[in-house]
Order: sequence, then structure tokens, then C-alpha cells
Amino acid sequence: MGNFTNLITNVGPNTTLFQQEVDVIQAVVARVLDSFEPQPTQGTFILDGQKRGESAYCILRFNLEKGCCQLHEETSDDAAAGSIDDILAWPERLAYGYRSNPEYFGQLPSSIYMSIRRKVLVLNTTFGRFLVSFYANSPFPYVRQDMTLLMALAEAFAQMGKEDKILQRSVERVCASAISPDKDAIILVKHMFLDCEDDALRIWRDWHEPANQAGELTLFFE
Repeated sequence: MGNFTNLITNVGPNTTLFQQEVDVIQAVVARVLDSFEPQPTQGTFILDGQKRGESAYCILRFNLEKGCCQLHEETSDDAAAGSIDDILAWPERLAYGYRSNPEYFGQLPSSIYMSIRRKVLVLNTTFGRFLVSFYANSPFPYVRQDMTLLMALAEAFAQMGKEDKILQRSVERVCASAISPDKDAIILVKHMFLDCEDDALRIWRDWHEPANQAGELTLFFE
């Protein structure tokens, strides 16, 4: 996995992800970042989970190898946290210009939401949602690396949660706007799960398949 710093994880029986799944997420982030040219060395990644009707909590948070970076008037730590907070404050506070739609039971539909200084992936599942934000020191015009990573991560969740039909449709919605670099990263992630050459992916496969067949696993947030 990547040389991440200030790593915080929250796994266990009271959270929706097991350690093997959190390790896979780190491996996917590291592999996708390695495919970038130039490779970012500073930045912030935050993954929150929220079961429907409950409060959100941090599942995974880390900085890149050289810590956070400065973005305009705030750090990448502040930008990533603020991006997720804006989603959690909705609908009491308008977020990203989106208004309530009964079709989604009052929830924001799955998408990558952006404003001038905010960027966040909302990935709905049957029983909850994942909220992900990532900012790095990608020099212009490579700033879309943030978007590419978020789409690649959506594909990773699709691979880990194939039984969740809502999640599958959410990923299709998020990745529908993928352009060439995004598609390359998505294919990269698909190959990671197909080949399982990375240690974290191999450990996850060897744990997930028997546990799933034994009925020991549920849908995310169930």
C-alpha cells in the first residue's frame, strides 16, 4: 500500500467495513495514484460512512506521503472535511445547489458534487451511503486527478459490494460521465480485482469468498 501519513481507521463490529475492505481501499488509492503523471505527494483523503437515519462517522482518513497541501485559502484537510460537512448539512443548508427530490427519499442522489472549492463523492447503497473527498497537490492542468480517483474508488466499492443493487446503480450513475483518464483508472481497478496480485486484494479475496458463501456478510450498513 501507499506511503500514507496520519492514518486513521475505524473498523470493527459497529462499522460497515472490515479491515480487509479498508486495506483494499488504501491499495486502490495507492495504485491509482501511482498511475498518475506527475504523481501527487501531498493531499488528503477522507471516507465517511452513514447508515440511513443515523449520524455519519469516519471510516478512513489519511494524508499523502508529504502531508496535506495548501489550496487557495485552506488546507487539503480543511477542504476534504468541509466538502463532506456540506453534504451532511443538507437539506437544512443548501449544498452544491441541489434541492430535495422525493425520488431519492430526501437523499442526495449518487454523484460527484462540486462547487468552487468543494468536491465530494456521494455513493448511495441500500442501507446507507459513503461520502468520499480527496484533494491533492495536482498542478494545473492535472487537477482532474481528484475526479479520476473518486470514480476509480466508486468502482472499487462496486467490486466489493456486488450483491447491493442500489450500490451498483449508484456507481453506474457516477461513472457515466467518465472521460478517457477516468475510464483508464476504472479499468485498472477492475483488473486489480480480477487478478488479485496485490497483497491486500488477495487477502480480501481469500477472506471474502468463504465468508460470503457462509452467509457471514451482509450488505453495507445493513
